[in-house]
Amino acid sequence: MKKFKVALFVLLITFALPSCYYRHVEEVVPACDPGHAVSYETVVAPIINAKCSITGCHNGSNVYVPYLTKFSEVKANSSDILSQLSNNAMPPTGNAQLTPVELAKIQCWINQGANTP
Repeated sequence: MKKFKVALFVLLITFALPSCYYRHVEEVVPACDPGHAVSYETVVAPIINAKCSITGCHNGSNVYVPYLTKFSEVKANSSDILSQLSNNAMPPTGNAQLTPVELAKIQCWINQGANTP
């Protein structure tokens, strides 16, 4: 009986626990709710800072591209940003790409008028 319990324990550890541990949860692309304003500071800025406003890109180190380091700069360039992202022109190949969720959040903020800081 003791060997049976040990064997059952080993099977449990081998097959049951890894299936719990390795579950993959995908983010769901959010719908743009007109009744809920998307915030630049809490939603959009972290994405822009991580994927766009980086060294050599839109952080002021390249005079040939618009700066995207402040709310006012992102708002002023919002229609161009939406166009570039929608056409997959930005970020350029080789740079960290936006996830569908990140893209949806930026699109929602811009479609809502890019007014919420």
